[in-house]
Amino acid sequence: MNIIMQHPAIAAIAAYWAFSAFVGGMLPPKETSSDAYAWLYNSLHILAGNLSAAVAAKYPQLPSGSVQQVTGTTTTTIKVP
Repeated sequence: MNIIMQHPAIAAIAAYWAFSAFVGGMLPPKETSSDAYAWLYNSLHILAGNLSAAVAAKYPQLPSGSVQQVTGTTTTTIKVP
């Protein structure tokens, strides 16, 4: 316990890593999932820094690994490696 008190940054990083691992293990919401679970899933993924998972859950019509840019009436899809 003394080492945690001496190095709080390391403890915070370890706690964030554990939280991120927990959130990453959550099952994605299905069409039959409640709105509360979908909200919780998206919110926790944003907090955990898993933005790609949160965006994919919010906008399933976007193909994975791509970014769409909309300018006026033109839509450009850019493949991201």
